[in-house]
Amino acid sequence: MGFATKKEIAKFYDFVTILDVMRWLDPKQADGEIRWIHVEAADGTSRTRVIFEQDWETLQTPLPYSQRVRILSPFGPALCNRQRTQELFGFSYRIEIFVPAAKRVYGYYVFPMLEGDPFISRIEVKTNKLERTVGILGIWPEDATRLSPARKARIQVELTRLCGMAGCEGLSGLEVLANA
Repeated sequence: MGFATKKEIAKFYDFVTILDVMRWLDPKQADGEIRWIHVEAADGTSRTRVIFEQDWETLQTPLPYSQRVRILSPFGPALCNRQRTQELFGFSYRIEIFVPAAKRVYGYYVFPMLEGDPFISRIEVKTNKLERTVGILGIWPEDATRLSPARKARIQVELTRLCGMAGCEGLSGLEVLANA
């Protein structure tokens, strides 16, 4: 998680109460293993969060900006706490697999896409094991995102990488990306 509020720690580590979190943190604070910091949210507000001292130095030098597009799992650490994702990134995400088709805003199983810091889009893909392809079913750019030809090319590179991970050999539905 990198840094977290007491409530986020409780949820992530499955503590029962905030008091349990404090019992876990107090000795670490006494030993100088943690520090409390203020983290600015997407809306400009600030909240106090805890960070391990060993991670503090690393975070003082920002990583170089990457233009690589990443397709994220809805259950990965960046998204598993939807409220945290909303607060830190201003990105509201809901998986719609249990939403009736007529009421879905996006698609059945939609993956968020990240490019550097911002979430840029959502994409629905599906593997076809018989044809050994990953098919693009839909793509929904975020409001502030333009899918330029260069960005579409980076998305296609990431989709090709996804093909390999899924044991597939090619992409289908590229017209969906081209027309987005």
